[in-house]
Amino acid sequence: MAILSKGKHRKTEQFRRERERFLVTLSSIGDGVIITDSNGQVKFLNAVVEQITGSGNADAQGKPLDVIFRVINEQSRQPVEKPVDRAERQGQVVGLTDQSLLIAKDGTEKAIEDSAAPIRTTDGKFAGCVIVFRDVTERRRLEREGTTGEETSRLLAAIITSSNDAIISKTLDGMIQSWNAAAEHIFGYTAEQAIGRHISMLIPDERTEEEDQIISKLREGQRVEHFDTVRLRSNGEKVFVSLTISPIRNAESRIIGASKIARDITKQKEAEERLRESEERFVQLGNAISQLAWMAQPDGHIDWYNDRWYEYTGMTFQEMEGWGWQSVHAPDVLPEVIHGWQKALESSEPFNMVFPLRGADGEFRPFLTQVLPFRDGDGKITRWFGTNTDISAIKRTEDELREARSRLESTLAAADIGTWEFDSVKSIVRADSNLARMFDVNLEDESSGSLEIYIKAIHPDDKERVTAGIQQAIAAGSTYENEFRIIGSDEKIRWVVARGRVDRDDAGQAIRLPGVVMDISERKQVEKALQESKEQLRIALDSAELGTWNVDPATNHLTSHDRFRIIFHGCVDPITYEQAFDAIHPDDQQRIRDAMAEATRPENPTRYAEEYRVVHPNGITRWVFGKGSANFEPTDAGRRLVSFDGTVMDITQQRKMQEELRALASRLSETDRRKDEFLATLAHELRNPLAPIRTGLEIMKSVMDDPATMEEIRCTMERQTQQLIMLVDDLLDVSRISKGKLELRKCRVKLADVIQSAVEASNSFIVESNHKLITAIPAEPIYMDADPNRLAQVVSNLLKNSIKYTPEGGRIRLSAERHGNDVVISVEDNGLGIPAEMLDRIFEMFAQIDRPQEKGHTGLGIGLSLVKSLVEMHEGQIEVHSEGTGKGSLFSVRLPIHIETHAQEPSLPRIDQTATVSTNQKVLVVDDNKAGAKMLSMIVKMLGNDVRKAYDGQQGIEVA
Repeated sequence: MAILSKGKHRKTEQFRRERERFLVTLSSIGDGVIITDSNGQVKFLNAVVEQITGSGNADAQGKPLDVIFRVINEQSRQPVEKPVDRAERQGQVVGLTDQSLLIAKDGTEKAIEDSAAPIRTTDGKFAGCVIVFRDVTERRRLEREGTTGEETSRLLAAIITSSNDAIISKTLDGMIQSWNAAAEHIFGYTAEQAIGRHISMLIPDERTEEEDQIISKLREGQRVEHFDTVRLRSNGEKVFVSLTISPIRNAESRIIGASKIARDITKQKEAEERLRESEERFVQLGNAISQLAWMAQPDGHIDWYNDRWYEYTGMTFQEMEGWGWQSVHAPDVLPEVIHGWQKALESSEPFNMVFPLRGADGEFRPFLTQVLPFRDGDGKITRWFGTNTDISAIKRTEDELREARSRLESTLAAADIGTWEFDSVKSIVRADSNLARMFDVNLEDESSGSLEIYIKAIHPDDKERVTAGIQQAIAAGSTYENEFRIIGSDEKIRWVVARGRVDRDDAGQAIRLPGVVMDISERKQVEKALQESKEQLRIALDSAELGTWNVDPATNHLTSHDRFRIIFHGCVDPITYEQAFDAIHPDDQQRIRDAMAEATRPENPTRYAEEYRVVHPNGITRWVFGKGSANFEPTDAGRRLVSFDGTVMDITQQRKMQEELRALASRLSETDRRKDEFLATLAHELRNPLAPIRTGLEIMKSVMDDPATMEEIRCTMERQTQQLIMLVDDLLDVSRISKGKLELRKCRVKLADVIQSAVEASNSFIVESNHKLITAIPAEPIYMDADPNRLAQVVSNLLKNSIKYTPEGGRIRLSAERHGNDVVISVEDNGLGIPAEMLDRIFEMFAQIDRPQEKGHTGLGIGLSLVKSLVEMHEGQIEVHSEGTGKGSLFSVRLPIHIETHAQEPSLPRIDQTATVSTNQKVLVVDDNKAGAKMLSMIVKMLGNDVRKAYDGQQGIEVA
């Protein structure tokens, strides 16, 4: 959110500087200047007005015009009609009567001459009024005194000579008769050059009719007051003037000529035009930004909203003006908003808050609101400018991140994973409850932050290695990883892995070492989930960069801010329109070109709001969101495009975060699905052998006298028991391997013996499935340094996998070939085959393919994962090949051969046949499974031994 405010603050600062520049211009004009809004409330007055009225600019802000500019008729003493009302009604420059008096703040009265001009927006709406006036008290005094003779002549001559206005007299035919110094200054003609010439030399060709209209009014005895027009200088340049023309009468009161006073209002007109353009640009920029925007008077009265506000709320200005904005606020939050806003008005400090606003659809969405004050040269607030940024998408992202983090924390707690951070500067350890529980540390104790208390829980044989690893990582390393044992309060020893990364300051000094302690089997999965969660959070917090742009369609000139150029080119160097467009990704250029064309067409333009990619000169691609609007002006031929303005925002991180969140959700869902599938399969696998065992026990009760049936039942129960044992053994093996507790008992073993053992273990399944097994083993003996039972388990599992996935009556080929110092054992079948998308996952835990033709052969999906682990423990490799569904599969195991000079076949130890074996031994059977101890005791006793039983270690010692 802080990044969002930087872009808006930059725009606000630009608006403020531009506005101040034009207000300074108005302040330099010699006449009094007052600017009002459409409601007749004062927005600005210059120093001349302050001097004449006695009211300061800051005090006048937001007050009605008639409070500051009190004007009455000198004869009737009644207030004159408000200039704002007349200017709005007539739609042109209007002036007061000759009898106008301005009542200052201290009660003094001053005669004035003034004019009022309307201010309009680009669409013709009345936006306010500019009033220009001057103090003519001294001139009125002289007129009233009626000074005659030589004194009158001197006074009039002095007035004419010293006046800043051009004073010209002419005949009714337009011939110039007098010409003062101000006329020479304004029009560039000397008195010698002007007197005797026709007044038309000052009138542009397109305004010649004005002179006829003026003469016509003068002939009727009418006075022309405050007529704003354009005249020509001697060099041909045009000058804006305000004319006051009075008829001149002779002693018989017959009109014989005219006296014209011409005031140079060029600077005033230029200032008015600059102010109008400034207001238009301000409104355009305000409407181009994606945020809702508004402005308020110093007292908090809001008198302007941008188009985004009306589009979002569906309200009108009349409904929103002043404090009407309260109607779109949530009732339960509104009191807090009003309190914060009033506090900002009282303290003159910026206002920042997040609260919901109701949209036109009736839904409330959260908005980040930021309000800044505009100040004059004295530091007094003249306006407030505020923006409301829709952060509902960010809120949703934060909610998703919190949910993901909550799931992660639950996973950490369920998996007994602890996190920690070692502050190497303060030598303090910060641990979570999981880690504290692992190390038997009470976090409430003052010593819980000491590194020594955690080292104390580490196994004595590992302490030195662990402390040395930590010191090395802090001294020179960047990462830390160590596997060690910890001893719990119950004296139970378990292996954990500690992994961390050193954080350093700019000087390279280590400042902290954060990390995790976890079970080795789940280390990678948990670490990855934690890292993704942190990355998603970082992306969400760094994703709000904003830049503005303006395109002049006549020249394709691009005006842009620094942030825009950083987003498009990665630096603040100047960039042209062509360079900016070339930076758009080639796959997006035509779409953006079409969208801009639709947005800038004169008739029915569409809103421009597009997401696309830009490619930096260094090849980096960024996603941006561009939003803009076209500005038109009416012409005789129709509307003409004058500018195209908008903003861009870097949304690379948001898009990446969304994709990663979807990927994380997919992975979590897949893990959950596979867990449920495994549990269901495990229940099914355990039930399958137990059902015939239980049934056999029931049948045996009824056929005690039928030895043949008893034997058949016994064989069936034996097979099912063996299958159950194999299932449990596989599960135990997987557990031992994942925890690093499975140990190989290697010896010199003959490959042929291993394969024979595997075939014998699988033979019953081969016969049952009516498969044909083909074996091809080298005649020469091949010896290996391996665990014969585990190696036979590898081959047997591969055979059973082929049996399971090959339709009845299929062919299975088991072969072995020597390749240098390796032997390759292959199991090939013509069964169901493996889909291409499963080849990379076939050795994953619980991975299985659909097998509609397996006919009763089931499994947990752990056999191939177990095979891969056992092969790798023998320093071997396993590969799988399949042409696809229905084309069979080939599993190849490559293992190292035991090389030995003059190797001889291993032989069993010779047994002394003459040795006598005592059949009456004393045997102690110790087993915590009472049923198992009982059955084993029965077997040993049947062999003629004296048997004793014990059900735990202590009892066994006592019996012994």
